[in-house]
Amino acid sequence: MYEHPIKRAGLSFSRILYSNTKAVQAGFPPVLYNKFNFNYTEKLFSNGLMTSKKDVTSKDLDEIFPAREETLE
Repeated sequence: MYEHPIKRAGLSFSRILYSNTKAVQAGFPPVLYNKFNFNYTEKLFSNGLMTSKKDVTSKDLDEIFPAREETLE
């Protein structure tokens, strides 16, 4: 089965998004380099009904999306 190289490297979507955003920030003049504000709402559904809702901010992204997932062997 095909294994995606990004997944194999242990990178997650949040890390890629963070890196890409930081890379292009210098192109926008009013940027504050020490601030990175990112938030979204995560909703989980089961059989069409919402089972849980969680607000995620850039402050807790490291807890939710670690840089490398531990594999069970």
